[in-house]
Amino acid sequence: MKKVTMQTIADELGVSKSLVSLTLNDKYGVSSEMRYTIFRKALELDFDFNYKYKNRSKDSKRKICIFINRDHAIKSSYFGKFIEGAEKAFIKDNYKYELIFWNNDSTPKDLFEHLALKDVKGIIVLHDLKTEILDIINKLNIPIVFADEDHYLNGKYTSIRTNNYLCGVLCASYLYKQGHRHIAFLGAIKNKLSYGERFYGAKNIIDLYNSQNKDDKAYIYYIKDTKSIEDELARLQAMTPRATAVICVTKIYAKKAIDTLKKYNQYKTKNLSIIAVDDCDVIPDFLENITSIKHSVSKIGECAARTIIDNIEKKDLTQKTILCEVEMVEGTSTINLKEYKFFS
Repeated sequence: MKKVTMQTIADELGVSKSLVSLTLNDKYGVSSEMRYTIFRKALELDFDFNYKYKNRSKDSKRKICIFINRDHAIKSSYFGKFIEGAEKAFIKDNYKYELIFWNNDSTPKDLFEHLALKDVKGIIVLHDLKTEILDIINKLNIPIVFADEDHYLNGKYTSIRTNNYLCGVLCASYLYKQGHRHIAFLGAIKNKLSYGERFYGAKNIIDLYNSQNKDDKAYIYYIKDTKSIEDELARLQAMTPRATAVICVTKIYAKKAIDTLKKYNQYKTKNLSIIAVDDCDVIPDFLENITSIKHSVSKIGECAARTIIDNIEKKDLTQKTILCEVEMVEGTSTINLKEYKFFS
């Protein structure tokens, strides 16, 4: 295939090569309309922007774009904590950043200016990004880091994410050491890859304990194909022997389980221990007493920022996965639900 050059682009558009050169090298003297037209044609022809990335001046204005799904930003406080952590690294290394909020109506054209026209050095994507926009980023050959992306994109991109497998291990290990031998796992693990990792972390540590203590077997149950949390809890109650502890896939899910138990009085003994993985980081008062595995969103943000800066400085586009640490935070929900404030 013939190499696409600046002259190729100029011939396609019927303009001079010097005008194309001014545009692709971010020089003054080109109107915004013509600049967009030239960049768009360059992308259509698969022009190699790699030369531009390799030869950028270290003294040029350094900007990183953070893509955030508008709906996620509205519904969750997650991104605020993420930015708080990222800012620490940006300030330290003298980088500027720009937040780009996108939604399902966004098109590559809407966001094009933020990438090619502003000489963006790197991209951080919080959670996910439309395929069409991702295609543009790939053609620009600039570093991209996904933060807490749940699909992990088949290992194609650098990813900063929670160690979800360890979350499951810590949940099950904690309950096992408390003496629980019949443990249920609540939450649809098919909905998110991270949920499945949490379940298999819990299951595998129980299997390990069983291999080491064959006379003291423990069991972990996953209730499949349920339509609601009420259905899950009803089937949990019908089990023999009955589970004495529950791992909930998220802390919000644990709150729903407790509310349902209270409303329908389904678990007669009210001595069920509940533990959950904390996906909130900013926890309302009514969730504080739920024992949980906590991960710091601000630390994920800081790690993502440091990683993208490192990739920019080293001109490194290779893929890597970085798992962030988690910790146990004890609450009254694993002591006894009779003492838990929801049942008072």
